[in-house]
Amino acid sequence: TEILNLTITPSTSNTTTATACDTYTWSVNGTTYTASGSYTSVTGCNTEILDLTITPSTTYYADSDGDLYGNPLMTSQSCTGAPVGYVANSLDCNDGNAAINPAATEICNNMIDDNCNGTIDEGCGCLNPPTASAGSDFSVCVNATASLNGSIGGGATNGTWSTSGTGTFSPSANVLNATYVPSSADYLAGSVTLTLTTDAVSPCTPASSSITLSFTPLPASAGTITGPTALCNPSTAAVFTYSVAPVVGATSYSWSVPAGVIIQGSATGSSISVKFTATAIHDGIAGNICVTPNNTNGCGAAAASCLGINVQITAPVQPNSISGPDRACAGDVYVYSVAPVARATSYNWVLPANATITGGAGTNVITVTYGAGFTGGTMTVSATNQCGTGATRSRTVVQNILPASAAISGLQFDGVCGATITYTATPVAGAASYFWTLPAGATGSSTTNVISVTFTNAFTTGNITVAAVNNCGNGSVRSAALKGAPGLSSVISGPTAVCTLSSNTYSVNVVPGATNYIWTVPVGTITSGQGTKIINMTYGTTATSAGQVTLKTSNACGTSATRVLPVVITVCPRIGDNATSLNMVAYPNPVSTELTIEFTTDKAQDANVTLRDAAGRIVYNESKDAAEGFNSAKISVEGLASGIYMLQVQMNDRTEQIRVFVD
Repeated sequence: TEILNLTITPSTSNTTTATACDTYTWSVNGTTYTASGSYTSVTGCNTEILDLTITPSTTYYADSDGDLYGNPLMTSQSCTGAPVGYVANSLDCNDGNAAINPAATEICNNMIDDNCNGTIDEGCGCLNPPTASAGSDFSVCVNATASLNGSIGGGATNGTWSTSGTGTFSPSANVLNATYVPSSADYLAGSVTLTLTTDAVSPCTPASSSITLSFTPLPASAGTITGPTALCNPSTAAVFTYSVAPVVGATSYSWSVPAGVIIQGSATGSSISVKFTATAIHDGIAGNICVTPNNTNGCGAAAASCLGINVQITAPVQPNSISGPDRACAGDVYVYSVAPVARATSYNWVLPANATITGGAGTNVITVTYGAGFTGGTMTVSATNQCGTGATRSRTVVQNILPASAAISGLQFDGVCGATITYTATPVAGAASYFWTLPAGATGSSTTNVISVTFTNAFTTGNITVAAVNNCGNGSVRSAALKGAPGLSSVISGPTAVCTLSSNTYSVNVVPGATNYIWTVPVGTITSGQGTKIINMTYGTTATSAGQVTLKTSNACGTSATRVLPVVITVCPRIGDNATSLNMVAYPNPVSTELTIEFTTDKAQDANVTLRDAAGRIVYNESKDAAEGFNSAKISVEGLASGIYMLQVQMNDRTEQIRVFVD
């Protein structure tokens, strides 16, 4: 409680009564003051002196369990005394249990601080001490695991194993009958100490028990067996001895021998005596004599020791043929082999220069690596044993020079002037790449079997070549002739027996690379198509048996050879005594959709219009009424196959024909 002297000048007459813990504000000479507390009535506008008593608030603590001791973590501020459920002290250590407070008596062995003095079960002794038993000392063989059988009692509820070594417990160290898995270091140390430790409730202390786990070593392995290993046609009466140095801890020995080897006397000592049967010597013996030391410590036998022996009556025969590639290049790695040879103990291989055995030396299957400079040679192999070496088998290995590609194909080889053309060589098995050469005036490059070649307008002739490439270099060459000028055209299509004054059509297939078609005709006139692959022409009045229709093609690089079609021209009779020409024309010719026919006649009469294909079959036939003078008709050719057709107009007194080319 503090006394504050304030001079208060109310602005108006008033009476105010303060309530405890209320807050009031006064303004005194422009300064605002705030205070809490009680004061007496102030009346009037005179200056008054007020003695103000300010009472600060108090902190109270929640008492949820009603034991009159408060929770220090739950507080409330009040100026009017403790709120309901709160007390003025903060001494309770468990506000959820009325039996736990500073006034309570400590109960032993319940692991609770009953009197909130910070100590559990003070003044109490251990009434049920824990016990532990790890069992008795025992041993296991090296490389074996150990089964444990621990037990606990008294106040213990669980136990945990630990080791002085570095092994592990399975499934865990908290299982009383766990399996101990020793480490290699444990085996090397010879023993470890295993300890079982319990838990404990204060004031009791944990109990522990230990055992020693020892490791019994396995018998030592047998040493090297001594005795003859390679015998050639030994006497069946001869006795041969095989032995090992005595093994520490071994109480006996177990021997095994190949078929045909007979042990003489005891087979349980560190040495044996043997003979070989005549049949086994004749058939050959190849196998192992082995010995295993035994002991009685329960840890089994030691690892066996073996000695290979080979007994033969004669040298091996000649190996069969050598299998493997007969062509090779530097850098190639191949496997060669012969079938196993009876009686052989090893194989002698001799290779060509710059070829090396890189695997399987001395066996019937070898790996050969060919080095730089290999040019071919002879490979040999022979089989050998203690009786000698047999006959040699050989084969020749040559350089793997690749064959020529089967063919070079392309869109065209003639008329390549100014063109870019792709050529393809038939793939060659084993090729790593391809080497192309081009003639002057042609450019392009490729290392595959496909090349794109561009020709200039000045290119004349030359060869394109290709060779398959492997580690031996370029193989055989395939070439193809190229020509800038067009090649000879296909056979000229058209009639070879014609009438004087007749109109005819001649054509050839498209000539690759040709930009101009140059035609000549005998005793006649080319009416259309000069410079193209199809011409229309009309023969003159002169008959001949030696006429020729000729064609040459050309481009910027030159002119082709001449294609010739022999033609026989005869004077053909006409129908009617006083027949006159119909002056028939047909256009367009060549035609692709609709053909127009025009002709004249000196009188009105019927006209039969017929269109035949090259085989003479009628593909169109129609009768028309022809008027005197000029006549015109149209024929649709849509749907007709491309080719040469014969158009005929026939009247009572005359007939005329025109060859029509449908495109």
